Amino acid sequence: MVVRLLDAASTAQAHLGASSEAAASGVYDLLHRATRPYEAEARLLEALIIERCPGATSLLDVACGTGEHLRHLADSFEVTGIDASAAMLRVATTKLTTVPLHVADMRTFSLRRPFDAITCLFSSVGYLPDVTGLRLAVSNMADHLTPGGVLVIEPWLHQDAWSADDTFAESVTEAGRSVSRILTVSVRDDFSVLSMHYTVSDGGPVREFDEIHHLRLFSIDDHVDAIQAAGLVVEHEPVGLSGRGIFIGRQRS
Repeated sequence: MVVRLLDAASTAQAHLGASSEAAASGVYDLLHRATRPYEAEARLLEALIIERCPGATSLLDVACGTGEHLRHLADSFEVTGIDASAAMLRVATTKLTTVPLHVADMRTFSLRRPFDAITCLFSSVGYLPDVTGLRLAVSNMADHLTPGGVLVIEPWLHQDAWSADDTFAESVTEAGRSVSRILTVSVRDDFSVLSMHYTVSDGGPVREFDEIHHLRLFSIDDHVDAIQAAGLVVEHEPVGLSGRGIFIGRQRS
């Protein structure tokens, strides 16, 4: 069941993530299952969390998308998910039939219960528009932690890690369906602009559609400052799950 927690102001900012067409058509899952080892990443997260919060049993995934990480984290924790995209959560519901899923903005959600661990993965904080938004989101997540709880944030690329504009192409074929994506990445002021062109063939007419994503290029200090301002002890692991690093915030016991 998907519960909607977005207010009118939050709706104006959604999504913080992938388009309705890519999510609803299954294109998002098909491409990312080919490039992200979700189960292995879930096991790494589990070990990281238990090391810092032994006995952790509950986990909230913020910006959980279509639920691929949650699907594996549910092996070890009582899980809950939120995402600003109803389209993403409709896909997640088909995989996580008994998991509470809420349509909500990471800056303003209120679940009225704490969690031992909170994750925010896949560079979802990059969709926040500015440092104020980042601080609001991190503070809100910290407010939902139990004493001694752990927050794990996977950032987007940092300002000092950006090199040059570039174009990438990828394609996946599975069960008679082929998807290709051409991704052009550029920088405009403090944002990276990702222009994506999709081609989908599944036995019927070939479909094409486009997406444009704007992700804020926060600095390492922006993340550290936001986590410390939320009252958490912060660690930065420069490699993390996918090479983008992770930030770990620990609630004081």
